[in-house]
Amino acid sequence: MRAGFLDQAKHSGFAEYIDPATGKGRGTRHFSWTAALALDLLCAEHEELWP
Repeated sequence: MRAGFLDQAKHSGFAEYIDPATGKGRGTRHFSWTAALALDLLCAEHEELWP
């Protein structure tokens, strides 16, 4: 799920949300909660590598 979110965030330009039927980014781009969640997931991934 983490990898899927990060991939969609990157490919959609950090869209506000992703259309579940088409996978296309919808709403505004460079959306702050999308970027914040991506950073949180990346940090969690880093913590798993370096306990």
